Amino acid sequence: RAFTATNILSLTNCYFSATATADRVVSSSSGITAVGCSTRGGIIGWCSTTSGSAGQYFGCVADSPTTTGFSVVSSNPGLMFSCSAYNCTNGVLYSSATQTLRVINSIFSTCTNGVNQNAGTNSSGVDVIGCAFYSVTNPIVGIQEMATAADDLYVRLGNVTLTADPFANAAAHDFTLTGAGARGA
Repeated sequence: RAFTATNILSLTNCYFSATATADRVVSSSSGITAVGCSTRGGIIGWCSTTSGSAGQYFGCVADSPTTTGFSVVSSNPGLMFSCSAYNCTNGVLYSSATQTLRVINSIFSTCTNGVNQNAGTNSSGVDVIGCAFYSVTNPIVGIQEMATAADDLYVRLGNVTLTADPFANAAAHDFTLTGAGARGA
């Protein structure tokens, strides 16, 4: 791993890189708050595990992890705002039976699954709002309705499928947005 902690991580404008065989690039068992940070490589780019707060990511990138860009398994709600996941199996893999995750204004490019809730119940849910998907086989997978209408969280309006890659030079690890599909991220 490039960085691991058992306490809460607060990161700003950081870059972390690990080999493709590293199990995680950045990991914390107590939660992550990251602003303008990037991971490259690893099996999982960002990982916030079960014992603490979920990840909170603002303008962060997960670049080419072999399986998952952002893995959120938590007993507390999570938030991703204006983030990007590129070249992975799951852009976001959310595994919580009791909490919610909001994915807002984020971009997923060249992924099998964009946002994947793989272990939720009707006590957990995911909001996917205003996100863009390019070359993503399954943009939104496994999102479940909440138990009561008052608590309902689900896929909302404003998600789009792009016909051109918004990252014209992503293969060179440049995530500058270009073209008609470019959105603030």
